This record gives sequence, C-alpha cells and structure tokens, in this order.
Amino acid sequence: AYLDQHEEAAQVMSLMGRCYLKQGKTIESERLHRQALNLTIDLCGGHHHQTAVEYCELGQCLYEQKRYREAKTELHTALKIETNVAGREHPSTASILYWLSLCYKHTDDYQKSLSLMTEAVEIMKTRLGDSHPDTLTMLEQLQSLHMQKERNVES
Repeated sequence: AYLDQHEEAAQVMSLMGRCYLKQGKTIESERLHRQALNLTIDLCGGHHHQTAVEYCELGQCLYEQKRYREAKTELHTALKIETNVAGREHPSTASILYWLSLCYKHTDDYQKSLSLMTEAVEIMKTRLGDSHPDTLTMLEQLQSLHMQKERNVES
C-alpha cells in the first residue's frame, strides 16, 4: 500500500504538471515534473517505462520554456530508457523522437531534426497506421521541416 500511494502521488504530480503547462505556468509545471521524476526514480528505478515518461514530460516542459538544449538532454535520457524498455519501434519511443526533433529544429540542426522526425513518422505509420492522428501530426511536422530546410538553403 505504501508503494502504491507514492506511485499515485508521482502520477498526480505529473498530471498537475501537464495541467500547469497547458495553462502556460511553465515554472510550476517544471517544479512538479522534477518532483515526479525524482519520486519515480526512487520508486521504479532509472530504467523503467514510467521513468522515461517523466523525463519526456520534463523535456516537453523545458521545450515550452524555449530551453531547447536542456530539453534535449532530458529527452535523450528518456529515449535511451524507452528504447531499452519498449524497443526502438514502439510508439512511445516515436513520441520522444518527435519532441527531440522539435528541439533540434529550434537549435537550427535541420538535418538531425529531419532524421529524427522521419524515424518517428515511420514508426507511427508501421505501428498505428497512416491515418492515426499522431501519425498525421508528425507527418505535418515532417513536411514543415522540409519546407524550413529548403528556405534556409535558399537564404
């Protein structure tokens, strides 16, 4: 019961962090995500799916604060864990690749961004199909990346 209560506390912190993020309260969101991450590591260890989720949530929060380099660090940690736990071809791994791609885009590394987004799209197409909403969102981002890269080459 003790462990279950603490797992629930970490999940509630994470959910509250997402709510704060949607409200634009990024500092509060980051604080809660860091607490949820630390508690999750204490409870589940550093190589658990939920730990990867918390690293990804923190990475998304940092991304929203335009702290792209810090976000990349958290997202790379999430990717390493999730790849080991769920495999490289899992949709949750694709989601992390998606967020990493966005970070690379904002640090003007379009080649790396395109590579990551392409991999994410392929995973989603294979696992969830061409018409899944997440696949379509990633496809739109991939098209946008191609256009941005072309504009940067022209300038």
